[in-house]
Amino acid sequence: MGCNLTLNVRRENKSGGNFVIKRVMPRQNEKVNEIWICDKGRFTYHYTESPQRLTQPLVRKGGELVPAAWDEALELVAAGLKEAGRNI
Repeated sequence: MGCNLTLNVRRENKSGGNFVIKRVMPRQNEKVNEIWICDKGRFTYHYTESPQRLTQPLVRKGGELVPAAWDEALELVAAGLKEAGRNI
């Protein structure tokens, strides 16, 4: 949401020893959020562990989104930006 954040993390056994976000705190930035954080920024960090979270690029082929390599996805983005030119 544009909040300046500090994430408190910890390795957990139930996550296979991976880091897990335990707390989200605002990072002081007078130009963005002073010392505050919006509710969405504070309480939606659980989404990082969601099975619905995208973990790799998807590209549209034949009207469907299919997994792609990063190089392929970035090349498609670059081609689209070039094609759009000043109309972006």
